[in-house]
Amino acid sequence: MPHYSYERLSDRSADYLLNEDARHLAHATSILPANPGPLATPDGGLDLGAICEAIASRLHLVPRLTQELRWVP
Repeated sequence: MPHYSYERLSDRSADYLLNEDARHLAHATSILPANPGPLATPDGGLDLGAICEAIASRLHLVPRLTQELRWVP
């Protein structure tokens, strides 16, 4: 039988979630490679596929980023 662990959202996080809709986003993220190295394309741009692969290969190192929200009565 799988083991589940639940953690309540903080009041601030719950407030962001409840007030967010398609016109009012309450979250932000960014990626800023200072030295793109292997993520660079030959023309000097960034390879989105390589960025996605790099992130996916490291997600297990930050379990918080793989959590999913569930509405619990």
